[in-house]
Amino acid sequence: MIEFMYIKNIYKIILLTFIFFNWKLSLANEEFYNNNSELVIAFGSCNDQSRSQLFWKNINSFNPDIFIMLGDNIYPELGGNIIDKLSKAYDDLAKNKFYKDFSNSVPILAIWDDHDYGVNDGGADFLEKDKSKKLFLNFFNLSNHKVLKNRKGLYREKLLIHNNKIIQIIMLDTRYFKSPFKITDERGKIGKERYVTDYDKSKTILGFEQWEWLEQKLSIDVDVRLIITSIQLIASDHGWEKWGNFPLELNKFYSYIENSNLSNTIILSGDRHIGGLYEQILVNKYKLIELTSSSLNKPLPFKSLEKDSKQLGSVINESNFGIIKINWEKEDIILELRSSQKHSLAQEKPFIFKKLKLYNY
Repeated sequence: MIEFMYIKNIYKIILLTFIFFNWKLSLANEEFYNNNSELVIAFGSCNDQSRSQLFWKNINSFNPDIFIMLGDNIYPELGGNIIDKLSKAYDDLAKNKFYKDFSNSVPILAIWDDHDYGVNDGGADFLEKDKSKKLFLNFFNLSNHKVLKNRKGLYREKLLIHNNKIIQIIMLDTRYFKSPFKITDERGKIGKERYVTDYDKSKTILGFEQWEWLEQKLSIDVDVRLIITSIQLIASDHGWEKWGNFPLELNKFYSYIENSNLSNTIILSGDRHIGGLYEQILVNKYKLIELTSSSLNKPLPFKSLEKDSKQLGSVINESNFGIIKINWEKEDIILELRSSQKHSLAQEKPFIFKKLKLYNY
């Protein structure tokens, strides 16, 4: 064990040294030069740019070090040319005072889901996906990102360095390569609302190249790992979009995690217009946690009573955003889901609160 820890620390020193001398040359890395023992990461999904954007001010009251947009970051109008509609939606969001103030003060890391991709529940067969990608890159100031410019899709890695600890954020693209889900034969039935399970071996969510990339990224020794997937991964009982619609893909993901350097791994997802906390116990007994935050300002028009077998507690119907607090001194990670509509947020009790113990960092 002593020899293992020695090798691990040597590896981390080498990685930190490389990042320190190269971070300005690579948009994949970002350095935080603060002495606070706590790192604050905020996140959320499903933002209708035509609705109130006051929630950005609310989120900013928590002084996040970074904000992760989990997808459905805009909602284009229906009908007409979809690329024109996407462009207008991005323009409307860019002009909003609250978003502008927030994005000027907090770094934003984003991935897309179906609505900002360009087609509801869309995937690999969307013909305008590269035009949509160009709009995404322009909006989030990624047009000169060398990796994204030369690869298909938007999957990428972000390394955050905080007090000599490494936080790896893996941004998965669940749209660009995704095969069509199998349409339900009983639309609206609980558990089969829109899609049913499909064991077709040729079907994929990530595509071959992204799977290879993910396997390599999971082998890196880091202190905390956040995996971003726009659609839910652990939640398994509903019939909407989810990884479980392709059980072979889901099982492949779990096997990759089980064979990886676990590194305090947490899944973050959006899409559902409800919030929730989920847990999957892996073969090696590791408890994998998923926190779903949705939506920022577009809640369901009805109250969902959904209960999943992997769910911890109740689903959250109110508009919400997520907060992760990583405290190296206390050796813990706190996960919260909070109201995006309340204004005195510092005193407001979170919808969801979960404390995890940091280990082997």
